Amino acid sequence: MIKKILTGILTASMIASFAVLPVSADYESLEYDIEQFSYTYDDGTVTNAIDNTPALQTADTDFTRIFRSTLNTTNGFCLSFDFCFDSASAEIQIPQLNSDGSKVDKVGPIITYGWYDSKDQTKLQLRTQTGSSSYQALGEFTIGDWYSAEIEGRTGITQDYTSFRLYNSAKELVFEQKSFNMRNLSSNDRSFNAMQTKGVSLDNVKLIAENPDTIEISSTSGELSAGQSVALDYTMLRGENEFTKHPVEWSVRGDNVSVTPEGSLLADINADNQTVTVTASVSFGDKTLTGTKDITVKAVDTADEKFNNITVAGADSIKAGTSEVYTVTATKDGVPVDVTNEDIVWSVYDFNNINPYYDASFTNSKVIDVENGTFTVADGVLPQTVTLRASSISGKVYGSKTINIDLSDSQTETVVMSDAYEKALLADNKTVSVDGSIAYAAANALETKFGNQNGYTLTEMDIKFTAEGSGIVLKRNDGAKTNTQITYKNGNLATNASALITDAELNAWYRLEILYSTTDASCNIYKYNADGTLGEPQKFLSIDRRNAEQYGMIRLEAGTCVDNLKISKPLPYELELSAPKENLFPDETLEISATASRNGLPLKDTEGISWSVLDEGNLPIIDGTITINESGVLKVTPLALAQKIKVQAKTATGAVATFDVNIQSGDIFTITNIGINEDKTKVVKLYVDKNFNYSDSVVFFIAVYDDNDVLQGLTHLNRFGDTLNVGENEIPLDYTLPTGFDPETDKITVMAWTALS
Repeated sequence: MIKKILTGILTASMIASFAVLPVSADYESLEYDIEQFSYTYDDGTVTNAIDNTPALQTADTDFTRIFRSTLNTTNGFCLSFDFCFDSASAEIQIPQLNSDGSKVDKVGPIITYGWYDSKDQTKLQLRTQTGSSSYQALGEFTIGDWYSAEIEGRTGITQDYTSFRLYNSAKELVFEQKSFNMRNLSSNDRSFNAMQTKGVSLDNVKLIAENPDTIEISSTSGELSAGQSVALDYTMLRGENEFTKHPVEWSVRGDNVSVTPEGSLLADINADNQTVTVTASVSFGDKTLTGTKDITVKAVDTADEKFNNITVAGADSIKAGTSEVYTVTATKDGVPVDVTNEDIVWSVYDFNNINPYYDASFTNSKVIDVENGTFTVADGVLPQTVTLRASSISGKVYGSKTINIDLSDSQTETVVMSDAYEKALLADNKTVSVDGSIAYAAANALETKFGNQNGYTLTEMDIKFTAEGSGIVLKRNDGAKTNTQITYKNGNLATNASALITDAELNAWYRLEILYSTTDASCNIYKYNADGTLGEPQKFLSIDRRNAEQYGMIRLEAGTCVDNLKISKPLPYELELSAPKENLFPDETLEISATASRNGLPLKDTEGISWSVLDEGNLPIIDGTITINESGVLKVTPLALAQKIKVQAKTATGAVATFDVNIQSGDIFTITNIGINEDKTKVVKLYVDKNFNYSDSVVFFIAVYDDNDVLQGLTHLNRFGDTLNVGENEIPLDYTLPTGFDPETDKITVMAWTALS
């Protein structure tokens, strides 16, 4: 039977950040490593020549599954096994399977026997596949002999962090590949989760989660005064080498001191002179690894202070675009003290209450500010945590209040993710933003994942390009497909296909708005002015989408500074209507197109648009003579009168647009006026509009009626339609009006009779 030992499992959620793993001559077990499993095969049908125990022989036709694992191998692992290739076609695969294990999702190492140099295919070795027809050598090898292998390192980054070691049956190292190719598992935080073989005999298959054995704590200062705080950080080591950085729990031993979960050591104003000990700890299985650091606390003399204790009271949270009033209560040696605004200095600090929110050199308008206890957050500020301080004039004594900032009520679009980057603590990863707060500075590439999005996605950010190749890339969630990118190239801000801005400036702040879908992409690029206001946008209505895949990851290239990143599902806040023509006759239709947009960027095929038809007084036309359907097709029935109308379209977000349409008469000819001589005795001219092409005969009848509607005279004029122009016409006429014609009471009517009448 198979002996299986499971001693512990680490999950991906335990890991905060990563460091380079050591590559050693062979695996060295350390105290906090956890063996995931160890398989031996007591009922195997072949013998392991290394330890003379039974071993498993796998079929040479179909793959045999050796194990499934839940270990996150991006954190550090060692996989070891004894093996023998029973034939030249034997194969070992170490892939990432899909969720139900039914097929390979991402290809990992594929170890076979054969040539590895296409220029010399007679030299055969153990090898691993690096491409469809390329290989990496793993050492000289004999079919039918037993070997031991160790694969140690971490997946999810380049193969430089993983090594392969081959030992002969005497356990002598015969080959070492320090840059073992992990194929598709060498990027995007991917793990292998299985092993399968065919034509291979196996024994002693073991998977170990490697962990650090030392925590070294650092701080921004080795001492602090009472009432102040310092930031703590840590490094994890495995042996003497920096290792994967696991999240820790902080604690402190001392009087009137505390430490936050994020690693800020705080000394109360009443703290005495002392040395305190901070501890960072993390558990691996049933063992706990700790690191400690001593920090000196210095007492502060508050005898000259008006108060030596102050408490800030008010709301725990605030929405962007609003203000809240905060109050203070002060005491001196436990006795209440009355304080005024002249006694208090109000300020805003970062989330861990260590550094001022704004850089000292920042003088532009502040989006988060406090004055005499009134705390104001500008509309559009992203969710983040800040600290409100009320201190004495000297700053020795202060009270603070942690405040969570939430999205504004004006944020009606669904936010997929956002980051104000106010928690960039390491000096290498922070800089001053255009708004005076902290911005993230990518010393190395940084990838942030979220779920793959359907339809349009809007990505907004403040960004500074500081080096060639710096910029951002929109990718599919698994990182395998690159979509739109905007990077700094040879003085240009460019996509993969073309330059957008040809006079781009390094180290200047810009704002990007990228509207992306798999079928369409566009962007606005603004440059910030010196006073922090935005310049006019440069608009690009069609930009390269490269692979045009779903979008679920954003990558910051090295040298990119970014702040106020927001990814959301855009809504159509602008609408524009268009149609092939503006004039329409009865019994005709007109298809009107609606183009929705978001800040000038088109949202094609927007759904949920409502349509209506209005008369010249902006009242709905409801008699059925003129209608429009949900697709924007306007229909004019034969009974519709000549008139001017407005077609109105409206989105659910309130964007409204109109399109003017002129409904013309359905008659071929329209009599617009008649001309009478100065004596008012003759009709000398007819004014006629020909509405559309007609070449056959037309008869114009002119009738005169008295004030009792009694016919007094009648004449007619014969013409052919092709003698008249489409549009306005003046037709000469010489018709003597009846005797006694009174222009004040009598009337003249004209009617056109055609072959179609």
